Amino acid sequence: MVVKLLNAHSKGMILFSYFGVRHHSLTCYQCDQGAGTWLRDEFSCSEDGLTKHRIAWHTTTGENSQWTIEADKIEFRWASDPSHS
Repeated sequence: MVVKLLNAHSKGMILFSYFGVRHHSLTCYQCDQGAGTWLRDEFSCSEDGLTKHRIAWHTTTGENSQWTIEADKIEFRWASDPSHS
């Protein structure tokens, strides 16, 4: 699974690549209006020994949403020119 996130000024993109995804969930009440503003993220180890990545968002309606992805391996990359990703 690959998640591409354009930065606020459209000058670059954060790319997360998830290998061996075992579990994922999305809690979002207004996703039809976008995930919102990235508040924070954290990495931890799941009970099964997988890498767990949680991302918290603040939606345009004022509520919070959360993504959780558990995978064997997670890679992060910054692409300075989104058109070449």
